[in-house]
Amino acid sequence: MNDINVALRLRLKNDLSREAPKAERDLKELKHAADALGKAGGSGKLGKEISDVRREAGRSEKAVRNLDREARKLNSVNTNAAEREVKALGTAAKAAQKDVRNLEREARNMRAIDPTKIERLQRPAGTLQNTMGMLKTSAAGAIGAMAAFASVDNIVRGMQRLSEEARKLDRDVASVAVTAEMRTPEAVAKISKSNEKLSVRYGIEQPEVNNARKAYAAAGFGIDQQEAILDPTLKAAKAGDSTGETMAGAVIALQQNLKVKDQEVPAVLDMMAKGSKLGSFEIDAMAKNFPSMSTLYARTGRQGTQGTAELIALAQIARMGAGSQDEAATNLQNMFSKLFSEDSVKNFDEKGVDLGKLKKRSEANNTSYTTAVIDEVMRLTGGDPLKVNELFSDQQAGLALAPLLNNRKKYNDFLQQIIGESRGSVDADYGFVESTSQERADRRGAALEATGNKAGRAFDSVATPPWEFIVRNYLNREYGSQEYSKEERQRLKGLDLGDIRAQIGDREKQLSNIPQSKFDVDMFAAQRQVIAQEIDRLKGELKAGENVQGVGGGVQQNLGKDMSGAAESSMQGYNNTLSAEGDKAVGIAREKAAAIRDSLNFTATPTIAPNFLPPTPAPAAPSGLPKDKHSALSTPSTVKVANYFPAGNPRLAAMRAQREQNRAIRMASARSLSDTGGKIA
Repeated sequence: MNDINVALRLRLKNDLSREAPKAERDLKELKHAADALGKAGGSGKLGKEISDVRREAGRSEKAVRNLDREARKLNSVNTNAAEREVKALGTAAKAAQKDVRNLEREARNMRAIDPTKIERLQRPAGTLQNTMGMLKTSAAGAIGAMAAFASVDNIVRGMQRLSEEARKLDRDVASVAVTAEMRTPEAVAKISKSNEKLSVRYGIEQPEVNNARKAYAAAGFGIDQQEAILDPTLKAAKAGDSTGETMAGAVIALQQNLKVKDQEVPAVLDMMAKGSKLGSFEIDAMAKNFPSMSTLYARTGRQGTQGTAELIALAQIARMGAGSQDEAATNLQNMFSKLFSEDSVKNFDEKGVDLGKLKKRSEANNTSYTTAVIDEVMRLTGGDPLKVNELFSDQQAGLALAPLLNNRKKYNDFLQQIIGESRGSVDADYGFVESTSQERADRRGAALEATGNKAGRAFDSVATPPWEFIVRNYLNREYGSQEYSKEERQRLKGLDLGDIRAQIGDREKQLSNIPQSKFDVDMFAAQRQVIAQEIDRLKGELKAGENVQGVGGGVQQNLGKDMSGAAESSMQGYNNTLSAEGDKAVGIAREKAAAIRDSLNFTATPTIAPNFLPPTPAPAAPSGLPKDKHSALSTPSTVKVANYFPAGNPRLAAMRAQREQNRAIRMASARSLSDTGGKIA
């Protein structure tokens, strides 16, 4: 038990011992008061109050016992932790006191600062606060925008998708340009611009517009011809719930088989729209089946808008006897083929009808051969299916003939309406549907698509070069080599070969104008070398450009020709050039020999056998010079030079003479340095 426990226990005992006499004194006073009260007649009431006091005393005694019990428990508690906490509290109090003293010192320093400086500081602080407020607002707006659209990662992926779509579309446009044999950037730009305009005008995606254009290009239609018929084609497709490519196929078939002209295309499209309202053969089904139907119907000799109107009316009547549009088209095709079959000609001939004469008569009267045959069938059979089968053994042809025989008058009525009342049908139909919310949404989507393609191209122009550089130079060197070869070939295709030849001529002229050096050191050697290298580079460029551009015809064009004349001319030129170069080398050797003779001032006399002379002693050094020093001025001596220059090769002779001259110069320089010391800086 430590000191604090003992002190606490003693304090509790002292408190209790002091309270005991007080309680005894209070009880005595109560007894005296009770005696006095008994004498006064209030003992009953006093007894009751005493009982209350006794109860309170019991409660007090109980509380004292509880207090004593708690004191014992407290006495048993270990107060080491509390003591440590008290010590830590004291340490913290000391640290706090130290901090307070530091704060007081800082406050005294702050009171010593000039207030005007603080005011000047407050102004930029206020400006900074305003700026931060604006930044906070902007940041909130930016965060809201990012949250509204997408994260940066999603935006980049979106731009990549737009870039992919733009590249794919540009590739399709390039395919159209190749098909139309207009392989130029200007043609591609023109096609792209037209596709975008038509796409936004009719709410059709640009790939679909380009597919229609590609169909026309595959049929041999030029760009200008495409521009003339694409607009009505797409309008009819939109009004008739078809596609541009399908309608383009129908127009191509009508132009190729029925000889419909470009300016007649809007009229035949109006006829198709009008015919679809008279019967149940819709525009899209007609457009899909017209390539095969028009091919067979063209054999009847009908052409132009009249032939197209007849074909449309026949299709609408045939649809009445078929379960579907495709079935009606098949039945009609079989009927057209039977009009010229050998069996049909024979069957009709047995009935006394010459189909050949009937066709000629129809052409002379400018009437339909098909309806003429139908009228003859009706005259011969009366519409009896059994008798019809005797003329046409094909069941599907009979299925097409049945509604035509039964609705001959309606056919004439349809034909008259298609010819006379069809004008403006496509415009009226599209004018009605273009105001619907779906059409507006389609046009709006096409406009957004065009904007997305532009954004994709812009993103691709920024993102592609770094990625291209990495792949070429680090990831796949083979790819880089191939791409470089393609780019170099494209560059060579664009070379102006005439300009290169002119540059070569200018350089050769400059080279010939450079004067020949008459001294040991050629002062113009560097200039001559630079020009010669430039000539070699230009000649290599010219040769590569001629190979790529196929100047003078390709190798295949020259195969099989007699090349003996060219070979003889080439060999003669080679010999002449070789002779000229040899003469030039002889001249150079002579010039070198003359230069050597002038510089050394002696005459070289050729000898057949060398002369060996005994070595002559070195002359004595002049007086006054050390023994190890020699003078550059030596006494004249007789020196006999033997010429070993081979007479058969002047070029080698000149080279050997040059070496001998250089050796003599070096020896003279060495003797001079030995006399005078090192070179002066």
